[in-house]
Amino acid sequence: MGSLISDVKHPEPKRPVSKDSYTTSTLFKVMVRIFKEILLRAKKWFLSHKLAIVIVAILIISGAIGLDKVRVHSPPPGPLPANVVSSVNFRLYYPATLPSGYVLVPGSAKTEHGIVFYTLQNGNNKITISEQPLPQHPPDLKSISGFNVLTGDSGSIAFGTTDGSPAAILLTGNALVALNSTTSTPTTDVVKVAQKMRPL
Repeated sequence: MGSLISDVKHPEPKRPVSKDSYTTSTLFKVMVRIFKEILLRAKKWFLSHKLAIVIVAILIISGAIGLDKVRVHSPPPGPLPANVVSSVNFRLYYPATLPSGYVLVPGSAKTEHGIVFYTLQNGNNKITISEQPLPQHPPDLKSISGFNVLTGDSGSIAFGTTDGSPAAILLTGNALVALNSTTSTPTTDVVKVAQKMRPL
């Protein structure tokens, strides 16, 4: 009798489920469900706003391209200060190229009584240029004693000597440009500057 009882296998008692284990599992399932819901809503939002997103992207790309074109193709600043150029109501002129060694003297550009002045310099050689609106009755360049007349890029030029210094006068379509220089300045430099004058 005792042997029969000893042969009977008794089921092992069930271990109680840990409260912490149950809570962790439930929390994980809730987080997964929330994450899926967020993804679903994000997908729906993207589909409903896809056209707007595409338009915004196109505008951003177009703006970037436009800025790049402006940066690449914008003209460089002119040789004369903007405030000097805007201070007069007629077109100003500046040589397209300067004789070798000449530069615009910093701070020399100014406006006085509606006339614009600026100076080009190469060592001791200086050429001071003044520009004003073309007079109603411009001078006859051929009648200036001791001056020769030739044609430049922007009009007729008379050149010669004034008080021992090389000088020139350029008549354009809208301005009278006078060039005066120091005695050491070669006449050829003055003529080159006058011939290469171009409107700004």
